[in-house]
Amino acid sequence: MNFSSMRWTVATAAVVAAFTLGGCGGVVDPQADGEDVLPEDLATATDALTPAGTAGGWFAYNFKIASGSAIPCTGARSVRYVSKYSKWVGAALCGSKNRYKLYMSSSQTGTYYEVADYAGNGQDHCELVNTQFTLPNEDDITSGGCTNCAVGALTDPNGVQVYARGYLGEAFSLVTASDWGDLSTEWYECGVPVTEWRTYSFKTYEGVRYCSGARYVHYVPKYNKWVGAELCTTSSRYKLYMSSSETGTYYEIADYSGHGQDHCELINKNFTLPNDDDITSGGCTTCALGNLLDPIGVPVYARGYFGEAFNLVTSTDWGDLSTDSYSCGVSIQ
Repeated sequence: MNFSSMRWTVATAAVVAAFTLGGCGGVVDPQADGEDVLPEDLATATDALTPAGTAGGWFAYNFKIASGSAIPCTGARSVRYVSKYSKWVGAALCGSKNRYKLYMSSSQTGTYYEVADYAGNGQDHCELVNTQFTLPNEDDITSGGCTNCAVGALTDPNGVQVYARGYLGEAFSLVTASDWGDLSTEWYECGVPVTEWRTYSFKTYEGVRYCSGARYVHYVPKYNKWVGAELCTTSSRYKLYMSSSETGTYYEIADYSGHGQDHCELINKNFTLPNDDDITSGGCTTCALGNLLDPIGVPVYARGYFGEAFNLVTSTDWGDLSTDSYSCGVSIQ
């Protein structure tokens, strides 16, 4: 079987113009990828991924920090769900993705409080970020082997609500911090970065690849899907794929009202598409697509228009189109 000639047809723009794509996508094929993974399952489903120890499920979210809580770091904010404690952890970057201030909430959209420690000043909190973190010596954050773990200056929240515990593995309780009773830190370094995109050599359907660069994954909560990106010639040009779980099979993303213009929404939070045929119509002047692809008879995640949900379908001839590369105005690294 000649895989490349039987599976894909690359068409020129002139040929595309001769067709009316209409609004019909493929036939829904729910068996091709299994069940979706809910946000509550993300932390436990992803602990084994590379780089070692990186906690899965981080995604950008500008969470609200409780009044009176210290805000020493003003960088980008991300959140993840920690199923072990049934809590959401928020991280605000402190100049780099390897240094951050941590907060905690009972819900993704709720108020986030500082995390405190009544047997130290936050050393054991690295467990919330680094899945391989251990702490044999409560006073030595490097005692479990994380030689680049560290905490910043000690802080003493007083009279404000905090999530507190004493030792690694204990549950967190929301309490009113007491003077020198519930301590925290200005920042944490837990040996792993807090980042939406993580290095992971994801598996594609039938091993198809269009670019040979590094591969990354990140979670898109709006659609409860994982997006995989493989770099092409630069960090700003890539091929995108989609999966229902971080460690599952990644499928091409198709479009039955274009050939991928609206997919830039998946990685560029500022992307809009007022004109479905013009990828630059929302103001992204550097956005562009590569060659058109016409996958036929294979499972793909497809939709027609910006903002719609994605469905796993069996692609049809000239019904579900894609592209061999995307440039969405942002770099992946």
